[in-house]
Amino acid sequence: MKKSVLSISKKDLAYERWLRKFIKAASSKELDDMEKEALKLKPQNNPYYQPLQGA
Repeated sequence: MKKSVLSISKKDLAYERWLRKFIKAASSKELDDMEKEALKLKPQNNPYYQPLQGA
């Protein structure tokens, strides 16, 4: 019984460590790269769609 409880907690810890790799905040360079990629995208469905521009 104790053996299974220990193995479950080890699995939970491994999952938590794995998950933390993906939760890290993006660096400013990564954010800039994401923004550049988003600006490259063109509307697929409606060629006349123009996104709203700020004032």
